[in-house]
Amino acid sequence: MILLGASNVKGSSELQQVVLSSLLKDSYVLSKVKNDIHISFFDKLSYKLIYKCLIYYNNKYNKLPSLHDLLIVIDDFYSQDFGDKEDVKTDLLELYNLPISSDEFIIDQLTRFIKRRRVEETLSTYLPKLRSGESISIDELGDELSNSVDIDLRKSKAFNLSDSVALPEVRRDSIGSDANPTVIKSSVDSINRSLLFKGYKLGDVVLVVARPGNGKTMFMINELSHAALQGYNVLHLFIGDMTEYDGFVRYTSNISGVDQDDIVLMSEMDQVDLVKKCNYNGHFDRITVKSYSASEIDVHQMIEDIMKIQDDLKIHFDMIAVDYPDNLIRENDSMYDSGGEIYNKLSYLSRRNKSVVIVGSQPKQQYWNEEIIPLNGCAESSRKQHVVDIMITLGKPYNDCTLLTGFMPKVRRGIVGNLFRLETQFEKARLKLISEFDYIKIKTNHLESTISEE
Repeated sequence: MILLGASNVKGSSELQQVVLSSLLKDSYVLSKVKNDIHISFFDKLSYKLIYKCLIYYNNKYNKLPSLHDLLIVIDDFYSQDFGDKEDVKTDLLELYNLPISSDEFIIDQLTRFIKRRRVEETLSTYLPKLRSGESISIDELGDELSNSVDIDLRKSKAFNLSDSVALPEVRRDSIGSDANPTVIKSSVDSINRSLLFKGYKLGDVVLVVARPGNGKTMFMINELSHAALQGYNVLHLFIGDMTEYDGFVRYTSNISGVDQDDIVLMSEMDQVDLVKKCNYNGHFDRITVKSYSASEIDVHQMIEDIMKIQDDLKIHFDMIAVDYPDNLIRENDSMYDSGGEIYNKLSYLSRRNKSVVIVGSQPKQQYWNEEIIPLNGCAESSRKQHVVDIMITLGKPYNDCTLLTGFMPKVRRGIVGNLFRLETQFEKARLKLISEFDYIKIKTNHLESTISEE
């Protein structure tokens, strides 16, 4: 037994060496696996630090680091938790000096490495439960082990439009199968009708533009709540002045129909009972919220957090709301360059993680009182408009009314220029699509009421 264990450790060490060396030298391979390989997959402390620094550099600059660049990053991230610094540098040089293997060999070793680590993680979770006598479904364990080895790292091929054999796979990769579609319906039917796939496609970046207090967060809550109702897992990141508890109150009000004021006045036990009562088909189970203070993290740290939350919860977030990224730490003093870089990273997140990413932003101040905000109305960086797939603006006819006009000045896949009317129910954090007739009626009643009060 001891000899067998030692042999396995040696084999694992050699495998990890080959894997990490290949990741340092092949940007394609790194892009394919970096979301599948966690720092914990490496046993050697120096390898943990090298991999962490490699991922940081690649995420920040979208390229592989040179040996010199990586040594600088290692100096920045080094702590005694990673062992002796000179040992780290020695191991790094050894990794760079390893000969480059064939593509087939590298893909085979990476696949073996990831499968092995995933199976180990699954067993480490379930074996203690089995030893303690906890009842574990064989089907559940089988599904977990099956998911652990479900990975395909083969290099992608170009698709010929007449290739009927490859078409189903290309289609499924983009929008899922007919039985299991991956198009998330908006809570607003007018938006769905404007989109080519009649809903948000995984990988879309959706920019929502509205002045402060004009419904950005409410719109995101309605979209994520509706996605969760369809069976998708969602994550709402509040970056600024809202807490997890604010998110709980608003989502609970949206789902239950109980006014926010009444939820706030409930006891803890009553709130728990309300969630249990309204958790139809796991609606609440599929919604996760997290908050950060303004300027607490940068976009790279935020993305790392998202990946960690997914790993910790063992789920995949199909829709992610970033509310809102202008409160992230800027990478440089230029609003134009910094804003564009943040949105480039959000676009990368959406496509790499196969998630719909909904982003909130403000309009330029000259458009704050405009009901219909145009494409160039987004504040700070026009690069935002170039990056996003869908842009939705929200404006009010009067500041103190319950009406919102939605406008879609950019749709990468679908019809541009759609205009729709919404009525807000702030007390329940809900939005309701209304007809043009109802819009005019409510607007007229509001105007008449305002005149009579004066």
